[in-house]
Amino acid sequence: MAAPNTRVVLDLLRDTKTIVDLTPYFQGRVGDSDSFLPMAIIAAGRAYDLTGKSVIFQGKDFNGTEFTVYGKNDVNRHGDDWSKGRFTFYFPAETFEASGEWDWAFFRVVDIPQSELEAGVDPAKTTSIVSTLNVKLKVLNGNPTMAIAKQAYHSGMQSALDDVQQFAADAKKQISNTANSLLNDFPDLLAKMQTVKALDNSLNDMIKEKQLATVEDLGITLIENNIGGLPTPAMYIEKGFYRIHYGYAYLGDLDIVPGKTVDATDCEQVAMVQTTVLNNIVSQEATVQAKNDYVYKLERKSTGDTTWSKWHAVAQF
Repeated sequence: MAAPNTRVVLDLLRDTKTIVDLTPYFQGRVGDSDSFLPMAIIAAGRAYDLTGKSVIFQGKDFNGTEFTVYGKNDVNRHGDDWSKGRFTFYFPAETFEASGEWDWAFFRVVDIPQSELEAGVDPAKTTSIVSTLNVKLKVLNGNPTMAIAKQAYHSGMQSALDDVQQFAADAKKQISNTANSLLNDFPDLLAKMQTVKALDNSLNDMIKEKQLATVEDLGITLIENNIGGLPTPAMYIEKGFYRIHYGYAYLGDLDIVPGKTVDATDCEQVAMVQTTVLNNIVSQEATVQAKNDYVYKLERKSTGDTTWSKWHAVAQF
C-alpha cells in the first residue's frame, strides 16, 4: 500500500472502465478542511501540460448526492510543476459530508485558468472539458458541520461569505451609531435649521427692498451718449441699484464749462465718465483733458431723479 499523500497518477487515455482506488493515497473525513492530494495528470503515459487549465472534482457521494468541487489547484509542494501536469489538489471545507466508499467520482480538466475559476467563471462554459478515469475513495466518519449537503462548493466561497457577513455587521453598527447620533443632535440641528431659514427670509426681504446686492446686480454696462443727452440719475438707477457704468459724453451734456468749472479755457470737447450707482445714489467722476496738458478730475452726485449737484474738482495733474 502506498504511503498517504503519495502522488496519484491519472492517465486521461486509459480504459474508461478502469477505476482508480485512491484509498492507499488519500482518505477523507467528514468535516475536513483543506485536505490535499498530490496528483499528476498524464496522457498515454506522457506528461500533460495543464498551463491555462484547472482541475475540478465531480461525481456522487456515498448517499448518491451529486457534487461538484471547485478545489484549489496549487503547485506549492515538492515535485509540483503545472506545465508537467503535477500539482496538489486541495479539497475545500464541506467537501466530505457523507461517510462511506465513494466509487462514482472523477477529476475533470477544464480549459479555464485557476484565477478565473476562483473568480466565479462557470466551468460549464468552457470549450474544452476532459474527464479522467473514475476514482474510488473512502470517507471516514467525523463531525459534520452542515445538515444540508451542497451540490457544488467553491474553495473561495467561505472566505467570501465571511467577508460579506463582516461587512454587513460593520454596516449595521455604523447605521446604528449614525441613527443614535442623529437622535441626540436633532434638537440642535433643528434650531440651527430654523436660524438659517430665518436668515434666508431676511436676506430675501433685503434683496426685494434693494438693500443688498446680488451677483446679478454686480456688473458693468457701457453707456454711450447716443440718446440726445446724458442719462438722468433715475435712468441709471433703473439699470440696477449697484452698477458701474463707463462711457464718454460731451462737456456741454455734463454741464462742464471750461474756464469756469475748470481753470483751463481750452479743453477737449469729450470727457470720460464713470458713473456709480449704489443704493439709489448716483455719483459721477469725469476726466477732462485740457489743451495745456493738464488733466482735471471732477465729481458730482445726484440730488434727485433728474438733478445733479455742481461739479467740483478733486485733482489736477
